[in-house]
Amino acid sequence: EYVRSFVEDRAFIRAVISLPQDTFLSSGASVKCSILFVQKYTQEERNKWIELLGNCKAEIWTKYRTEYGTLEGKSEDKSTPALDKKKAKTDLRDLKALIEKEGKELAREKWDYPIFMAEPESVGITSTGETGDNVSNDLKDLVEIDDQDNETIIEKGIISYFREFLEEHHISWGSKHD
Repeated sequence: EYVRSFVEDRAFIRAVISLPQDTFLSSGASVKCSILFVQKYTQEERNKWIELLGNCKAEIWTKYRTEYGTLEGKSEDKSTPALDKKKAKTDLRDLKALIEKEGKELAREKWDYPIFMAEPESVGITSTGETGDNVSNDLKDLVEIDDQDNETIIEKGIISYFREFLEEHHISWGSKHD
């Protein structure tokens, strides 16, 4: 979750490509893996995100203001027994974390933007490590070449669909971002 938070504070998630379970099996890894495409915010976009996040946290804080004040009072009151004071401090810390979490969730909902997602069945490598032109690869276009070396796309690959996604949503890739 901390990695997701780190990325969200700095970049748009543009695409998630979920690779097949056996992609890295030939190298001894049997983990499910995804490729994440991120695009760094411009300074203006980052400022908007930070402002939205602050506003959302403030909105959530108002929901817990009374409870927060009560806990803060107990934790600082000299007449409160030590155990109650300790519990109030723990509850206050937990409430701060809850406000942070709910504020971030609300900001995510309001910071709505499209994310391309794909789950190819094959990515150009078999579970035994075989690669090459004879190995199925849903990432690339499937093309046919005629006698004059003209290519005809028989089936689009995920890369072509991603390019179309970027164009459809008017997303520039690389040129306007750092």
